[in-house]
Amino acid sequence: MAACIDMKWLPFLRHNISYDLSHLHPKHITYVQPSKADKPAIQYKVSVSFSMHCFTRGLKEKERPDRTMLYSDARETRVFDFQRYELSKELPEIIQNLANRKCYHTGKGNFFTVELVGDLGQKVEYDVFFEASRIKGLVLFVQRAYVRDAQHRSRPRAKPIRFEVILYNTLHDSPSRLRNSKRPSCESLLKNLTTNRNSWVYPPWVEAIFWRYQHATLKSHSVYMLTVVILLPGEIRNKSFLEQWGKR
Repeated sequence: MAACIDMKWLPFLRHNISYDLSHLHPKHITYVQPSKADKPAIQYKVSVSFSMHCFTRGLKEKERPDRTMLYSDARETRVFDFQRYELSKELPEIIQNLANRKCYHTGKGNFFTVELVGDLGQKVEYDVFFEASRIKGLVLFVQRAYVRDAQHRSRPRAKPIRFEVILYNTLHDSPSRLRNSKRPSCESLLKNLTTNRNSWVYPPWVEAIFWRYQHATLKSHSVYMLTVVILLPGEIRNKSFLEQWGKR
């Protein structure tokens, strides 16, 4: 889901009551990574926007909701969710303090953090999912936020990652990837392939794969890597590359 940087949500109106959504209007936040040893502090200026999934829910199977409960944007129509709406009031502070929170990698290109919030006198887990991108500057898009309950039992495999690492990698086109640090990354292996072409025999169409890799988005690197490995097994003569890849 692409971020709508300039999206401002209109109030939800029902039975002459207006539910203000201005707390989810786009905002600009400057995150500061403190100086460390001989490294100076780094400032990251980020444009933040919020999805309507932060205060609405999808239709349940065979559900016919009251039309007065529907909320729409240019893409979709969903059901206004009062619980999500109330909890969404916590989102600006949660996002403001991401640098001081535990963040986790979903393994699917986005991230999430968990907040313990009070709901009807008890603490519940409030999962906040977001993605970072670079569009004329750093952009953070809060994709959805909801309470972990019976309808949302499954949670992505949680691998911790510091928020400052997410911002740095996004700014410098370095993938925030789940990986075993003892194994070579897909990117480094493919760079080995592209920078040592004299030791390879490959059909002409591989040139297009190399070009696509060099211009690919972060989320597509592994796809092109796998394409090369699958399509070239009979053409590869660089045994060291195969030995490295075989250990993954």
